[in-house]
Amino acid sequence: MSAMTLDAPSTTPSVRTTTAAGRFATLLRREYWEHRGGFLWAPIWAAGGFFGILLLIILAAEWHTSGTFNGEVHFGFPIQKLLAALRSQHAIELPQILDAGLMGLWAFLQVVMFFVLFFYCLGALYDDRKDRSVLFWKSLPVSNVETVLSKLATAVVVVPVIYFLFAALLQLAVLVLFSALVWFHGDSAMALIWGPAEPLATWAKMIAAIPLSALWALPTVGWLMFISAWARSKPFLWAVAVPVVVGILVGTFDIFEAVQLPDSWYWTHVGSRGLLSIYPGSWMFSDNLRAVVTMNQDGPPHVLDWNAMSALAGSANFWIGAIVGSGLLAGAVYFRRKREQAD
Repeated sequence: MSAMTLDAPSTTPSVRTTTAAGRFATLLRREYWEHRGGFLWAPIWAAGGFFGILLLIILAAEWHTSGTFNGEVHFGFPIQKLLAALRSQHAIELPQILDAGLMGLWAFLQVVMFFVLFFYCLGALYDDRKDRSVLFWKSLPVSNVETVLSKLATAVVVVPVIYFLFAALLQLAVLVLFSALVWFHGDSAMALIWGPAEPLATWAKMIAAIPLSALWALPTVGWLMFISAWARSKPFLWAVAVPVVVGILVGTFDIFEAVQLPDSWYWTHVGSRGLLSIYPGSWMFSDNLRAVVTMNQDGPPHVLDWNAMSALAGSANFWIGAIVGSGLLAGAVYFRRKREQAD
């Protein structure tokens, strides 16, 4: 690879800055430019596609009213009856319903982000060995620690912030769309949508969840990057097969019986933490937090809860996983230094 590559902003940013902060910022830009398909275009297409489908459903429901807009639009039930119910006996539940709906839109984009981050971390240190560009990157004034940390920051901070922004835009767009629908049918969007809805409170929870999810995801991020740096070939097979085979052996030979632990302990605290904790908000389904969630006791379980986030930050499980993940990242730095190409 020639040195001219450094001057091409559309491919790889220059790494000429001498300060540590400048080098790190340049490495973050490198990650963005090399993976902007998953970081930028994936949420654009996901959010835009969801909104487009929702808009088509509403337009089709409006058109399906015998040629007249008489209020008998059906979404499985007449919309006028729905609006009347929201104004009366369900008015108290409306904030919870809207909150759950906004969080559902956020959760939809988190599914997309999970797959993007999983394969990004898995190829973060393997791909440049596979295409032999690792020798070029090692020739630059950038340490292996800086390289691994830049990829870590991209996975747990930069990408979640990007997806948060698109989730917020999608939530606003859906609120505006339903406001227009309510206005069109002669009701007050302020009373039924913007009054009960609390987008600012929802966004505050989503932002607060980013650092918590980042620390919770360290076991998965560390494991995937460790395999990415260590594996000479087939990193996906190694990353998935090792914890699955270990789990099968644990169940077959009752390895944990001597310490009086059920076989499910491995899958809860090792297997799932090692492979699935990168899913944003997966900590909300942790067994030791379910009893702490007090907001919306009768509401959907995916609603973020301040008490649950506080309990998570104070749990031993949370910090033990972060320490284990940090150890795996240290291993990734070590093998990044040792490995120069993939088979």
